[in-house]
Amino acid sequence: MQQTGPVTNEADVATARTNLQTLIDDPTSTEQDLKNAMTELATAVTAAKTDRTTTNNEANKAITTATNGDQSAAPAVQTAIQNLKDVMATAASDSPDALTADIATATAALQQAVADEDAAQETARAAAATALSETAPVSNETAVASEINALQNVLQDPKATAAEITAAVTALQSAVQTDTGTRNTADDAAATAIADAENSSLQNEPQIENAIANLNAIRERAAADSSASLTADIIAATDALRQAMTDVAQYQADARADAAEAQQATTTDGTTVHPEIADSKAVSEDTQTALTDAVTALNDALKNPDTPYADIKTATDKVFEAGGKALTEAATPYSDNATVESALATMQTTLADPDATAAEKHAAMDSLRATFADASAALTDAKTAAQDALSKTAPVSNETAVKDTADKLQSLLADPTATKTAIEDATKALNQAVADANTARDAANQAADKLADQAQQSAGSGDPAVVAALAKLQKVQAAAATDSPEALTQDIAAATQALQQALDAVNSARDAANDAIAQAKPVSYESAVAAAIKHLQQALADPATSTPDLDKAVNAVKTATQAAKVDRDAANQAADAMRQAATKTGQNDPTVQAAVTKLAKLQQLAATDNQDALTADIKAATDALKVAMQAVDDVRTAADTLLGQTKPVSHEGAVADASKQLRVLLAGNAAEGDIKSAMQTLQTALDKAKPARQQAQSQATDLLTQVQNSPVRNEPAVQEMMQRLQAVMAAADQDDPKALTQDILNAMQDLQTAFNNAQAARDTANQDATALKNSVPADMSDTIKDAWNRLADVQAKASRGEATTADVVAATKALADTIGQNNGIVSGPQARQAQQNAELATLGATYQPTMTTLPAAIQAGYTAIPSGYLPYTGAGVLPYTATGRTLAAGTANRVLPDTGQNTMSYLTAIGVFLFASNMFMLFAARRKREVEED
Repeated sequence: MQQTGPVTNEADVATARTNLQTLIDDPTSTEQDLKNAMTELATAVTAAKTDRTTTNNEANKAITTATNGDQSAAPAVQTAIQNLKDVMATAASDSPDALTADIATATAALQQAVADEDAAQETARAAAATALSETAPVSNETAVASEINALQNVLQDPKATAAEITAAVTALQSAVQTDTGTRNTADDAAATAIADAENSSLQNEPQIENAIANLNAIRERAAADSSASLTADIIAATDALRQAMTDVAQYQADARADAAEAQQATTTDGTTVHPEIADSKAVSEDTQTALTDAVTALNDALKNPDTPYADIKTATDKVFEAGGKALTEAATPYSDNATVESALATMQTTLADPDATAAEKHAAMDSLRATFADASAALTDAKTAAQDALSKTAPVSNETAVKDTADKLQSLLADPTATKTAIEDATKALNQAVADANTARDAANQAADKLADQAQQSAGSGDPAVVAALAKLQKVQAAAATDSPEALTQDIAAATQALQQALDAVNSARDAANDAIAQAKPVSYESAVAAAIKHLQQALADPATSTPDLDKAVNAVKTATQAAKVDRDAANQAADAMRQAATKTGQNDPTVQAAVTKLAKLQQLAATDNQDALTADIKAATDALKVAMQAVDDVRTAADTLLGQTKPVSHEGAVADASKQLRVLLAGNAAEGDIKSAMQTLQTALDKAKPARQQAQSQATDLLTQVQNSPVRNEPAVQEMMQRLQAVMAAADQDDPKALTQDILNAMQDLQTAFNNAQAARDTANQDATALKNSVPADMSDTIKDAWNRLADVQAKASRGEATTADVVAATKALADTIGQNNGIVSGPQARQAQQNAELATLGATYQPTMTTLPAAIQAGYTAIPSGYLPYTGAGVLPYTATGRTLAAGTANRVLPDTGQNTMSYLTAIGVFLFASNMFMLFAARRKREVEED
């Protein structure tokens, strides 16, 4: 009962315990009942512990997996891990509050928490990827960029929890939303500012245009999610635009305020010149016109809300200048009036003061003008003057100032209540307006006429745009001269300006044309450039050439020039490279050097824009240099080829010397001519050496064939010399330096000598053998006959080359020995037998010493053939001619005539002498060469 922990409270164990305890408490329980209950309890405990162990193992495995997994940091997972550990600890204490099933349940809860966290992480990472892809166009804003970085840092941690990822995503989305709203607000404000600027009267102001362009550029970059343009940049650029509008508006307001001062100083209503000016006959028409034009120009500038303030200021200055001049002239009739003069001086000083304000200038002019009232003429004079002024308004009647002042004067004249001052002022205003208008008209016409003369005399007088502008100007002038309301002074000025613009465009185009021609150097004479220049010059010479056509011709010159310069640069680079290469190849060759010099001079001349030195000439000279260099390379290649063709005579004296000289030249930087000369020397040597070698080889082959087909071919001396000749020929074919043509000829001479000696020895041996055979009587003994037949057989074989001279000599000696050993062994009459026996005995005795020395002499002759080479005379194969000897008549029966002399001994002595003499000569010659070679 005490050993049931830690599974005491498991159901089966608890039941078994209860059953056992009941039996224990029951006094009627038997021992067997208790044993059975105890067995049941033990079985239940064992099963429960096994189940507990298995469950704990699974729980520990789940804890390890969760702890090491990417979801371990999630609160739910951590809670589940701790809960499982707590359950396991409680269960281990045998608590009824934590059973095996509770451990299994906590394990499943942990596994589910891990699975839930894994799914949540995947969902969160997918949301993060989406959020990261949706940050444009505010990705680079500080808050968004920071949150992007934070989110990416979280994503880089594989153990980041779904909550952490979601929090980072939420922060990023919030930042994107906030910055997008800020961006949209800034962009809307920018668009509004741009619209305000473009729809305002300040749209043409340079500062405004620049500010708009800058703001648009920033907005475009910002819309493209550029880090170079953020919302703050849009706001700053928007503020800059609005500030520019504010500043320019102030400049505009100031300029218009000054303009209003000028208008008030010179006009009554901003348009009509004050009567004191307009009605004053003292004011010249030029001055009136100048003032009217200035006032008109200022009015035009003010009427146009888009006029830049700088233009308004300029027009204002002109009005003050013209008004001051007009007032000065108007004050002339009152020059004796101190008040007028004082006011005039004050006005002039004020107008000349660069620091004087418009209000001060206005006040000074008004002060002067106010003094005119006290000096006005009588009313009648004023009316007469007025009528006179009204009749003289053409051709500027329709000019605004003139028309307005005339209408006012007419009204005053029709008004019986009009005062003298009013009439005089109105009259003066009219006069002034007419004068100013006429002055302006005259100035406009003079400027127009002058410009028209310039246009007609200009090089571009026939340009369609100039012709059209001139015609329009003349038409406007003609209409204006008729006092047409459709042709005012400002129309003349506008038409004049249009003509000036047309002339400026033509002059600009012609200046560009002349500049293009000047810029064509140093390739102006290249065909395409020259043609384009010619066409352009023709266009310039034709006054009717239009500006577009001229521009087209200019572009043609520029295009051709650029292409020609590129071609020239490429040609010069190639030429420089070729000249540099020439310093390594053929630097001493006259042709190459001449080509280098010519090319360099051509390049220098071409650089001065010379028509005799074009790009094609540079290319041609470069090609010529290349050809010259190639010629040097070719001759060197040919020289190398020729050197490779010297075998098998490369070691022949003249060939070897010529080859050595040619290699020396090739090793240096020799000129082509020197190399060719050396090649010719080598070729000449080869032309001699190769045929000589071929002839020697052919003659040697013929000699070998002749010897091979001769009966003495197997003589040892002949065989040795044949083998020597063949070895020399084979070595010579391999270009052996020790086997030259002369060596072949020497070996031939040695073979020929050996052959001749062998032939001589063979003839001598045959002659001796034949003489001996012929000396033997027909009725010789069988023993002698056998020796005689053997000798005849050996001679026959020797004639076929199947036996040597030594064999003939040996057989002859054998016959002689046999004869000496068989004296008297002959048939026939007794007396003749005795005689022949005596002769044979003598013959045998006489021949015996000769046969003894002959083989030694023959052997000496074979071995005495030199190992060196005899000089060859060039006479070809030396034929062998045996010395002919004719036997005495009557020897056909082989019986020598009885002369009382020993014929055999005589012949043998001669043969031995000849053979030994030849052998001695060969030996002496060999020794001589060996000494010379040593």
